[in-house]
Amino acid sequence: MRPQWKFKEGEEDLIIMQIIINGENLGRKVTYRYDMFDRYDKNSNTLSMARTTGYTCSIVTRLVATVVYNRKGISPPEYIGQNTTCHTTLLKELKKRNVTITETIGEL
Repeated sequence: MRPQWKFKEGEEDLIIMQIIINGENLGRKVTYRYDMFDRYDKNSNTLSMARTTGYTCSIVTRLVATVVYNRKGISPPEYIGQNTTCHTTLLKELKKRNVTITETIGEL
């Protein structure tokens, strides 16, 4: 199988991800939906998988380096998302790099 998993020269990829979170906010039942869609970037010859993971890692590294995110110990991604500044910065910086994430908030 491994040979079939390797990309051929010039082969393009795309990433589609949807996250749905149901819960309560100020006593109201709400749902948050995040939709991400990204494609191979022909201009930079960068695979979508590299863009969505690499950009995220570099943005979070900058948040840690500038002490915007300073939690000690093991930090799953959920902890970064709990920090409003980190969450907002991450989405803004990904958008600058043309990684599209759409947030939809609705009542249940």
